[in-house]
Amino acid sequence: MPADTYPDFHQLDAILSRSQALAGAAESHGILCGLYCAEGKPDQDTWLKHVLGEVPAEDEVAAEARALLTQVHDATMAQLAAGDFSLRLLLRDDDDPLTARIEDLAHWCQGFLVGLSLGGITDIEKMPEDAREITEDLLQISRAHFDPEEEAPEEGETAYAEVVEYVRMGVFVVFSELNPESPLDQGEPAIH
Repeated sequence: MPADTYPDFHQLDAILSRSQALAGAAESHGILCGLYCAEGKPDQDTWLKHVLGEVPAEDEVAAEARALLTQVHDATMAQLAAGDFSLRLLLRDDDDPLTARIEDLAHWCQGFLVGLSLGGITDIEKMPEDAREITEDLLQISRAHFDPEEEAPEEGETAYAEVVEYVRMGVFVVFSELNPESPLDQGEPAIH
């Protein structure tokens, strides 16, 4: 498996559930990305402890979850270090129901906000302007839900794809504003 490839979403989500983790797959990835933006390079142990909680070292299910989460960490760091905006959010595939994908995107955004807080960003109002606006948007997205009665499926799919892209690129904006000396700060990405 290439260094920048995530484990299967459903497999990771299931093992996190079985290990009674504190966060599911999408939220865990959001926490990692939030920590990355706040700290520049997150401490893997801090992230794992926040996702898995306190588990005995001999717990085999937690050990499997830890191994898959390490893959997520390494893949995310490889994508971010590439400097080419290749970060992929760890979310369900497009084959899954839109309602589940929207729920996972909301959980991802919740995780991102938690990660920022764990990394020391506790007051959104004190963030640089663009980072603050994106973070406020992520707070709104974290409250998202989808009512299939309100929107045509094609419109929902298009809107979902646009929001995922906004969130994905928003990570780079928040990171670059909070870490202005970072080598990733090569100009602000365009957000559509």
